[in-house]
Amino acid sequence: MNTDKFTGMYLWEVKEALHNEGITNYSIVVTAPPRQTDREPDDYDRVISVDLNINPPRILVCKT
Repeated sequence: MNTDKFTGMYLWEVKEALHNEGITNYSIVVTAPPRQTDREPDDYDRVISVDLNINPPRILVCKT
């Protein structure tokens, strides 16, 4: 699966696409500006990258 297509998508879109491919177990890593305290993933965060080569797959998102 080409994971480059996920870059820039909303987190909810990527979770849905992965679910359609049968991938339901993954980790989400959140990056944010230094002083931002909210580090919980939100469905409207933007995806930076998806790494399917590790177990569990990792989704890197940026707070919006």
